[in-house]
Amino acid sequence: MTGLPLIIAFVLAIVVMIVAISKFKLHPFLAIMGVSLVLALIAGIPLTGIADVIGAGFSGTFSSIGIVIILGALIGSILEVTGAALKLADIVIKLVGKKALLYNARLCLCNSECVITLKQFIQSRSYLLSHILCIA
Repeated sequence: MTGLPLIIAFVLAIVVMIVAISKFKLHPFLAIMGVSLVLALIAGIPLTGIADVIGAGFSGTFSSIGIVIILGALIGSILEVTGAALKLADIVIKLVGKKALLYNARLCLCNSECVITLKQFIQSRSYLLSHILCIA
Protein backbone atom coordinates (compact mmCIF):
# COMPACT_ATOMS: atom_id res chain seq x y z
CA MET A 1 0.00 0.00 0.00
CA THR A 2 1.34 3.43 -0.95
CA GLY A 3 0.17 6.97 -1.45
CA LEU A 4 -3.08 8.37 -0.15
CA PRO A 5 -4.48 5.07 1.25
CA LEU A 6 -1.35 4.67 3.39
CA ILE A 7 -1.67 8.23 4.69
CA ILE A 8 -5.33 7.61 5.55
CA ALA A 9 -4.39 4.36 7.32
CA PHE A 10 -1.69 6.25 9.25
CA VAL A 11 -4.11 8.96 10.38
CA LEU A 12 -6.66 6.33 11.41
CA ALA A 13 -3.93 4.48 13.33
CA ILE A 14 -3.13 7.65 15.28
CA VAL A 15 -6.83 8.15 16.08
CA VAL A 16 -7.15 4.53 17.23
CA MET A 17 -4.05 4.89 19.40
CA ILE A 18 -5.35 8.07 21.06
CA VAL A 19 -8.77 6.52 21.69
CA ALA A 20 -7.19 3.33 23.10
CA ILE A 21 -5.06 5.34 25.52
CA SER A 22 -7.59 7.98 26.58
CA LYS A 23 -10.95 6.20 26.39
CA PHE A 24 -10.05 2.58 27.15
CA LYS A 25 -7.11 3.42 29.48
CA LEU A 26 -4.77 1.05 27.64
CA HIS A 27 -1.11 1.47 28.58
CA PRO A 28 0.57 3.77 26.00
CA PHE A 29 3.31 1.24 25.20
CA LEU A 30 0.79 -1.48 24.44
CA ALA A 31 -1.31 0.91 22.36
CA ILE A 32 1.70 2.10 20.34
CA MET A 33 3.01 -1.42 19.75
CA GLY A 34 -0.42 -2.80 18.85
CA VAL A 35 -1.21 0.02 16.44
CA SER A 36 2.27 -0.26 14.92
CA LEU A 37 1.79 -3.99 14.35
CA VAL A 38 -1.60 -3.53 12.70
CA LEU A 39 -0.40 -0.61 10.58
CA ALA A 40 2.61 -2.65 9.43
CA LEU A 41 0.32 -5.50 8.36
CA ILE A 42 -1.99 -3.07 6.54
CA ALA A 43 1.00 -1.44 4.81
CA GLY A 44 2.02 -4.83 3.44
CA ILE A 45 5.19 -5.44 5.44
CA PRO A 46 5.85 -9.19 5.70
CA LEU A 47 5.13 -10.68 9.12
CA THR A 48 8.78 -11.74 9.51
CA GLY A 49 10.03 -8.20 8.85
CA ILE A 50 7.71 -6.30 11.20
CA ALA A 51 9.97 -6.70 14.25
CA ASP A 52 12.92 -5.27 12.32
CA VAL A 53 10.89 -2.32 11.08
CA ILE A 54 9.49 -1.50 14.53
CA GLY A 55 12.97 -1.94 16.09
CA ALA A 56 14.50 0.35 13.49
CA GLY A 57 11.82 2.90 14.30
CA PHE A 58 13.06 3.11 17.87
CA SER A 59 16.55 3.88 16.50
CA GLY A 60 19.97 3.98 18.12
CA THR A 61 20.23 3.53 21.83
CA PHE A 62 16.50 3.45 22.35
CA SER A 63 16.13 0.30 20.25
CA SER A 64 18.50 -1.64 22.46
CA ILE A 65 17.26 -0.54 25.88
CA GLY A 66 14.04 1.40 25.33
CA ILE A 67 11.73 -1.60 25.16
CA VAL A 68 13.22 -2.97 28.40
CA ILE A 69 12.68 0.38 30.15
CA ILE A 70 9.11 0.67 28.89
CA LEU A 71 8.28 -2.90 29.90
CA GLY A 72 9.78 -2.18 33.33
CA ALA A 73 7.54 0.86 33.66
CA LEU A 74 4.56 -1.23 32.56
CA ILE A 75 5.32 -3.92 35.15
CA GLY A 76 5.84 -1.21 37.78
CA SER A 77 2.46 0.34 37.04
CA ILE A 78 0.83 -3.10 37.20
CA LEU A 79 2.50 -3.71 40.58
CA GLU A 80 1.22 -0.35 41.80
CA VAL A 81 -2.36 -0.85 40.63
CA THR A 82 -2.64 -4.37 42.06
CA GLY A 83 -1.11 -3.40 45.39
CA ALA A 84 1.84 -5.74 44.93
CA ALA A 85 4.32 -2.84 45.21
CA LEU A 86 3.20 -2.18 48.79
CA LYS A 87 3.46 -5.88 49.61
CA LEU A 88 7.01 -5.99 48.19
CA ALA A 89 7.94 -2.91 50.22
CA ASP A 90 6.61 -4.55 53.39
CA ILE A 91 8.63 -7.71 52.68
CA VAL A 92 11.83 -5.69 52.13
CA ILE A 93 11.25 -3.76 55.38
CA LYS A 94 10.74 -7.04 57.26
CA LEU A 95 13.89 -8.59 55.77
CA VAL A 96 16.25 -5.61 56.06
CA GLY A 97 14.80 -3.73 58.99
CA LYS A 98 13.47 -0.21 59.18
CA LYS A 99 16.66 1.43 60.53
CA ALA A 100 18.94 -0.12 57.91
CA LEU A 101 16.51 0.78 55.15
CA LEU A 102 16.27 4.43 56.26
CA TYR A 103 20.07 4.68 56.63
CA ASN A 104 20.67 3.25 53.15
CA ALA A 105 17.99 5.48 51.63
CA ARG A 106 19.59 8.59 53.18
CA LEU A 107 23.04 7.46 52.06
CA CYS A 108 21.77 6.86 48.53
CA LEU A 109 20.03 10.25 48.37
CA CYS A 110 23.12 12.07 49.66
CA ASN A 111 25.40 10.33 47.18
CA SER A 112 23.11 10.95 44.22
CA GLU A 113 22.75 14.60 45.23
CA CYS A 114 26.53 14.96 45.35
CA VAL A 115 26.94 13.36 41.93
CA ILE A 116 24.23 15.53 40.35
CA THR A 117 25.64 18.67 41.98
CA LEU A 118 29.18 17.85 40.82
CA LYS A 119 27.95 17.23 37.27
CA GLN A 120 26.08 20.55 37.19
CA PHE A 121 29.10 22.33 38.66
CA ILE A 122 31.39 20.95 35.94
CA GLN A 123 28.88 21.71 33.18
CA SER A 124 28.36 25.29 34.31
CA ARG A 125 32.13 25.87 34.57
CA SER A 126 32.78 24.43 31.11
CA TYR A 127 29.92 26.54 29.71
CA LEU A 128 31.33 29.71 31.25
CA LEU A 129 34.85 28.80 30.20
CA SER A 130 33.78 28.23 26.58
CA HIS A 131 32.13 31.67 26.48
CA ILE A 132 35.17 33.30 28.04
CA LEU A 133 37.44 31.66 25.46
CA CYS A 134 35.15 32.73 22.61
CA ILE A 135 35.16 36.35 23.82
CA ALA A 136 38.93 36.49 24.30
